[in-house]
This record gives sequence, structure tokens and C-alpha cells, in this order.
Amino acid sequence: GVGWPGVWVEPGSGRDGLTSALRGEGYAPVYLDPHLFDLHYNGFCNSVLWQLFHYGSLGMDATLGDARTLAARYRAYEEANVAFADAVLAEYRAGDVVWVQDYHLMLLPALLKARVPGMRVGFFLHTPFPSSEIYRTLPVREELLRAVLRADLIGFHTYDYARHFVSACTRILG
Repeated sequence: GVGWPGVWVEPGSGRDGLTSALRGEGYAPVYLDPHLFDLHYNGFCNSVLWQLFHYGSLGMDATLGDARTLAARYRAYEEANVAFADAVLAEYRAGDVVWVQDYHLMLLPALLKARVPGMRVGFFLHTPFPSSEIYRTLPVREELLRAVLRADLIGFHTYDYARHFVSACTRILG
């Protein structure tokens, strides 16, 4: 599998050793520098998507400062998804099925399909998907929906979450 190892290790012998140990267990690590990780994981994933998907407020007013903060967090989200795409593509062999797990990587299906159109990609969301009325408040709502829709198979925990996703696609994308 490909994933974030949970720590930042500076390039060098320490990282090489950790990478070797992880690869020995069949795991390809994706190292995100601490600033990128913080903006991606804490900034966008947990402060924006997690809140929204659990019917919480985004905690942002319609101010220029908040718009800039959200834009910086989303850029980090994009960068992290690109890093994961690069790592998946380095491991990918024709015929593999790639499973993308959760809201941290919603852009990944589109990034992978753009580079290998015939790749079989599944996406599973491990959190609720909110009603379209809640989801539509997300400024990057279309980008995320379009990216997930590039997956060949999309899974949700419950019928209601799947129904909310379909409703959001219909109402937002037309």
C-alpha cells in the first residue's frame, strides 16, 4: 500500500532506513513536509472537510482573510494529493486496482485517471456525506465532486450517504 508514515523524517540515512523497513512490509511511504502536512491534514481535511461532512460549520466568515486561508489550505490539499498520485504511479502495474480511501484524497481519482486513463480506481468515503444543502457551502464543491466521479466505483457506509452524494452531484453539477 501507499500512505503517509505518520512522521516527517529529513532526507538522508534516517529516511532511507525507515523507507527500507516500510518497503519490507509492502508499504510505500509518502513523506509530506510538516508545513504541507499541517495545511493539508489539519487545515483542509480536518478543519474544513471533516467539519462539513459532519454537519459542522466551516468556521469561516466571508472575509478576504478567510478566503485566503481557505485557498492556502486547498492548495496544500492539491499538493498532497499530487504527491500521493506520484507515489501510486511509481508503484502501479498494468492491471492493478487502486483503492483510494477517504476524504483526505478526494482529488486522487482524477489525478490518477488523467495520467493513466485505463487505470481501475475505486474510492471509499469513511465519513458521512452531508446533504447537498450543506455540501454546497464548500467553495471547492465542484472540484471535489468531479474528481471523485472519475473513480470507477464509489462506496459509502450507508445508503443515505450515497443518496446525499448523488443529490449533490445532480444539484451542483447538473
